[in-house]
Amino acid sequence: MALRRFRLDHGSYPDELSALAPAYVASLPIDPFTGRPPIYARRGAGFELHAQGPKNRTPRPPALDWIVEK
Repeated sequence: MALRRFRLDHGSYPDELSALAPAYVASLPIDPFTGRPPIYARRGAGFELHAQGPKNRTPRPPALDWIVEK
């Protein structure tokens, strides 16, 4: 939700996930399996957002990967 609001306000998604705090989220979400924010990357007009997920789980649950084209 914060990423979409950022896009509405700025015309594109942020280059870094940290650009969301504190205006769109109080603090970045933390992946409970790594203790760090999820992996985020801009891809063209969209983005990819990935959480690490539980160790030794193959395949990774698809709910941990978000790919938004634009």
